[in-house]
Amino acid sequence: DYEQKYPPDPIYEEAQPNSRVWRVCIDEFQIFDADLAEDARDTVDVLLVFAGLFSAVVTAFLIETAAKLEPDYVQLSSSILYEILVVQRAFVNGSAVDLDPVVSSPNAVDFSPTHGQLWINGLWYTSLSLSLITALVAVLAKQWLHQYMSMTSGTPLHRSLLRQFRYEGLQMWHVPLIIGLLPVLMHLSLGIFFVGLIIFLAQLYPASAYVVGLFALIAYSAYFASHILSAAYPSVHTKPRFQISSTYCSIVSFLLRLVDTFLQRNRLERQKSRWSQSASTATTLLLMCFSGSSPILPILRLGASSYRVSEDFPSTFIKSYM
Repeated sequence: DYEQKYPPDPIYEEAQPNSRVWRVCIDEFQIFDADLAEDARDTVDVLLVFAGLFSAVVTAFLIETAAKLEPDYVQLSSSILYEILVVQRAFVNGSAVDLDPVVSSPNAVDFSPTHGQLWINGLWYTSLSLSLITALVAVLAKQWLHQYMSMTSGTPLHRSLLRQFRYEGLQMWHVPLIIGLLPVLMHLSLGIFFVGLIIFLAQLYPASAYVVGLFALIAYSAYFASHILSAAYPSVHTKPRFQISSTYCSIVSFLLRLVDTFLQRNRLERQKSRWSQSASTATTLLLMCFSGSSPILPILRLGASSYRVSEDFPSTFIKSYM
């Protein structure tokens, strides 16, 4: 109860810098900001841990596959030493030199990686880049939140105005939306890694590639289905007033609204086309009536001012005179 917590202000001093209304605003701001910052910090902390572990895993795979993008100089040196040994043995025995063409062919100049290796490394480097970008933006978001929640000195009026200024800046620069999009980047990075992993396993063990691909497909199908259902049923939202916790649903809702708008536009165009055909048919019947080829009195009873054409007007009118 703020009336008991803060003493009443003297008369005509209710809007002074130290009045009770500004103290009450500061208390309400602190409750709201604490809830908002807690939600954002939990999201950022989880993402930082996951991004660090995931980046380490992707780096371990890249160490194995990146070496295949350049010639294997160890194998090349072994081939050259073998050729030298064959030449020396032939020279000692006085026989002709007969080198194995497979052994004598290695050449670092003519080396080119396979398309599969290029795809694998390209996907995994992209996945690692997205993971590191997520970690970088998460660190920046923690700094933004720390600056937003930092306490300031001054009168209650000054502190209230400064807090409102920071909150408007937070919303103007879409900081909650940026924090909410960080999990999307992380999940996209994980999906790209799975694609590269399936291609990598397909070259070694095709059966393992099928199994991993099946599990990845099931996981991401459930992932997209959960967000589409959350967008279709807003009651699933736990904290709908916070943009951070409902970013997925907002994105999916926006896409669903676009699809619904497109379908409604097509539906209206079809209805306009049917109405135009009905109006053309009605106009033809009216001309026939005024020309004397059809009864005219039923048409005149309709009245010019209240004349409206419906979709079933032509068929109803024709059936009434059959």
